Amino acid sequence: MKKIFLDCGSNIGQAFIKFTKTHSIDKSWEVHLFEPNPKCYERLANFQSKNITLHKCAVSDNNKPKMLNVSYSHSEKDWVGGETNILTSESNWVNFFNQSKDHLLVSDSSELSYPKINSNLNKNIIQEKCLEVECVRLVDFIRDNFKREDYIVLKLDIEGSEFAVMDDIITTKTTDYINEIFVEFHERLFDPNVKQPREGRTQLSQRYISLFVEKNIKYGAWH
Repeated sequence: MKKIFLDCGSNIGQAFIKFTKTHSIDKSWEVHLFEPNPKCYERLANFQSKNITLHKCAVSDNNKPKMLNVSYSHSEKDWVGGETNILTSESNWVNFFNQSKDHLLVSDSSELSYPKINSNLNKNIIQEKCLEVECVRLVDFIRDNFKREDYIVLKLDIEGSEFAVMDDIITTKTTDYINEIFVEFHERLFDPNVKQPREGRTQLSQRYISLFVEKNIKYGAWH
């Protein structure tokens, strides 16, 4: 039996550092860090070792490349913001971030792209941040690389894509592979009536949490 930690949406490694303490993750664990933002990926390079593999891609319910919507972090003074995502204009996330100067759509092909979000930003800056990223279908990665007997700890902090990924996990019965799951829910990016304190407590997120309990998967909230 292998012990596996899958960190989906690694950002600059905050979760991995925390889980090394809470789960005593050491060199006996197989660790996979998934992060599509190249700026974040550069920082994650410090973690790479024999048991830690970095994946420069976004986690999704399919393998199709997607445009990355990049956010800026004032604390880090770099384009490594935690709200970076691969959502499309079909979600409510654009409205949610509409007043923010830290977030922008990087796809010029989008109907919601520059200058509608942050009209005061220099377009040359936005052009530099425009990039398409690879995606990995998480259920394929899990089923192709691991066995049901392995012990898998999964962390999902993928800015709204968690719902599609979890639906895919449930539909394909990949829940049979997972022992612990830690999720940050982002209902507010789809429902303007949901405020941040309620995330993880709405009918939508409770449906997933109840299923985890039913499947004997240890659940923990991630923030």
